[in-house]
Amino acid sequence: MTIKNTQLSRRGLLLASAAVAVCAASSRVSAATRALAPAPTLDPREEAHIEALIARMTIPEKVSMLSGANRFSTAAVERLGIRSMRMADGPNGVRTDDTTPASVFPASIALAATWNPEAAARVGRAIGEEAIVKDYQVVFGPAMNIQRVPVGGRNFEYFSEDPHLTGEMAVGWTKGVRSTGRLVSPKHFAANNQEYERRSMNANVSERALREIYLPAFREVVDRGDPVMFMSAYNKVNGTFASENSWLLRKVLKEEWGFTGAVMSDFGAVHSTAPAINGGLDLEMPGPPVQLGPKLIAAISAGEVTVATLDDAVRRMLRAVSRAGKLDAGKSRVRGSFDTPQHRAASRAAATEAITLVRNEDNVLPLDLARVRSIAVIGPNADVRVIQGGGSSEVNPIRAVTALDGLRAALPSSVALNVADGVDNNRYPPIADPRHFSTTAQSRDGKLQTGFWVHGGFEGSPVKSFADDVFMKFRFGDEVTVRPADNLAVRSEGWFWPPRDGEYEFQLLDLGTSTVLLDGKPIITPQSAAGPAPVFDMLKWKARSAKVTLQAGKPCRFAFEMLPAHGKAPAYRLGMRLPTGTIEQAVTAARESDVALVFVGSSNTSESETNDRASLDLFGEQNALVEAVVAANPRTAVILNNGGPLLMPWADKVPAIVEAWFLGGETGHAIADIVLGHANPSGKLPCTFPKRNEDNPTFAFYPGGLEAQYGEGIFVGYRWYDHKQIEPLFPFGHGLSYTTFAFDDLKVVPAGDGWKATVLLRNTGQRTGAEVAQLYLSLPAATGSPPRQLKRFAKVTLKPGESRKIEFELTNADLSYWDEARSGWAMAPGEYALGVGSSSRAIGAAASFAVAKEA
Repeated sequence: MTIKNTQLSRRGLLLASAAVAVCAASSRVSAATRALAPAPTLDPREEAHIEALIARMTIPEKVSMLSGANRFSTAAVERLGIRSMRMADGPNGVRTDDTTPASVFPASIALAATWNPEAAARVGRAIGEEAIVKDYQVVFGPAMNIQRVPVGGRNFEYFSEDPHLTGEMAVGWTKGVRSTGRLVSPKHFAANNQEYERRSMNANVSERALREIYLPAFREVVDRGDPVMFMSAYNKVNGTFASENSWLLRKVLKEEWGFTGAVMSDFGAVHSTAPAINGGLDLEMPGPPVQLGPKLIAAISAGEVTVATLDDAVRRMLRAVSRAGKLDAGKSRVRGSFDTPQHRAASRAAATEAITLVRNEDNVLPLDLARVRSIAVIGPNADVRVIQGGGSSEVNPIRAVTALDGLRAALPSSVALNVADGVDNNRYPPIADPRHFSTTAQSRDGKLQTGFWVHGGFEGSPVKSFADDVFMKFRFGDEVTVRPADNLAVRSEGWFWPPRDGEYEFQLLDLGTSTVLLDGKPIITPQSAAGPAPVFDMLKWKARSAKVTLQAGKPCRFAFEMLPAHGKAPAYRLGMRLPTGTIEQAVTAARESDVALVFVGSSNTSESETNDRASLDLFGEQNALVEAVVAANPRTAVILNNGGPLLMPWADKVPAIVEAWFLGGETGHAIADIVLGHANPSGKLPCTFPKRNEDNPTFAFYPGGLEAQYGEGIFVGYRWYDHKQIEPLFPFGHGLSYTTFAFDDLKVVPAGDGWKATVLLRNTGQRTGAEVAQLYLSLPAATGSPPRQLKRFAKVTLKPGESRKIEFELTNADLSYWDEARSGWAMAPGEYALGVGSSSRAIGAAASFAVAKEA
């Protein structure tokens, strides 16, 4: 037998195809190979203990295990020593139920841009260690839906448009968290690919697309990550809500994949009682129960739910409780830690590795400080905390370094910084920046003095008083009263320091019981005109705003007061929009500087859960700002902060473009590391950037009303652009370095039950750097598969002139596709082409081989 291996030019020619047959054991992949999971490994002693507990439990006690005791805790059965588990939102930090500060790590899309599962594992471990300190046993994550819709409001929280990259990064993150003994709950299972009508829309998606695109990453986490819990999605999948979809939860997840843990609902996503538990749901969140409480007891009495089904759900919940250490008095074997130098280092390293250099003409970057004496730092994202997206993953940061902070810390004093924001990019006022507040007129501590009262008003002394820098809180006050919804009153007061002259917009999102005062004068009251809140629709907040003209540097007394919203848990978000500069000011700064750095992109208000982005365009006048600055100074670099693709009509005019994602608390340091050349960029795009919105795969199908048609089928992301032969702005996997690389000598040979491919990677430049070798596979045309699919990748660091041979192993499963006619995995006879390169459109070396039916 022979296999042809072909070396291609670095321009990335089409895959070569001249091969002879390699006999495979069979043209069919057996069900055991791909469809059924290996038998789960369970601890016999743990299982025996669980069975003994079930035998002793009453029906009401069993039912109590299947819904939350409150918003973020499971119910306890004290009689039997079953304690409550506490849960926290994730995945880019421990988002506590009282929204106290924690470390913010790079968002999932940024982690995916590292193409390094080990970086994700280090971040996951840090998150697990912080969860220990905060006494949380479960962290919700990884968030791992496919980025199907480029404008998806939650794309930043997901990893990629590709299932293999998503799976590898999710497994890395999961293993990191699990190494601390904390549990994870992968989400949202499944096809939760848009925020538009997410609670009621029906994802009409073929089984082939589910099997090849939307489910594989979840399975990887089941097989390799030991997740213990799973979170279902809000939406319907092919006509049935995910929280009661027996095909998804029972047939695929529990039976085919062998998942032995518990499936929980997304919050408020349970629509029935018997159909939900019969369909495979084990835990309704949040508590107290709506469907899986008294209604479940009645359903059991009526014969609609069997005791065996109830026991299976309880058994799965007890496995999670046991793994969380809540069936015994044992303590975690891993010590917790919080906001440590190690955590900051893991966050900064991942953020630096995520930054993706997508264009760098004339070597504008890195900046040569031997020639640069002044830098214009321009744009709405230069000195604000654009470190994460909005929604349930949004962590109140214990630390947030802006781009301007990072540059100031890294640059010598001899380099002048000319700063101008130019435009505003917030859809509504962002969360107030604590840097503009203080507890006293003499300090600039970035906090307000906050007090809690428990009799519904502010008479007398508070029962708790503390300095606070958190301006968004949910369901808090339990530590001072058992009735915070009815009697908790809150006052935060201190000083506000206007950083510039002009009009300030203050905004309250709450239940309508709060007041904001400046110098003792109420500017927002419960009687102020209110409209719908632009975020967190499930909380039914009201939005009230006020605009005030203030003078820079002249502090004013500030106070926030919240009275009880009887019957509803306390919650609020204080927003503030600063006065905006002008494009003319930005142009002046650019002209007066040796180089211009323009920080644009999304804001904390333009990418968020509950809302998809309105378009792929930069919000507001940001495009005009970029055009004006580059016209004033041709040595301009644009640095983007965003969680998904953007259109860049100015891309061919700007010599350097850096994609900096949402990088977490160490954002500014990571950006300075790359811009100043302290680190060599190695990030790669985990999603395709189109030239035009109408080029994207979902243009004809999104949003689709309540019936979302996944009409692009398996041609998601780069698969679509290749299939339709559409040239993207920047392709999947693309990312430049300050050095250069070359791929040579790709070979593929049979190895055991599969194949082994080897390729030589060389650093042909002058700096040490890392390259990602991306292996793409093309299936025979008869399969109807995309032109190429990512199957393996490896990130390798090389010194100048150094080379290394990289090995990839492929299995029958990698060569298979979902045959809908036979409802199973199949491997077609014919030619298979391999290509290894630096992106999906830059294939540097190729080879091909053929598979024949069994003789």
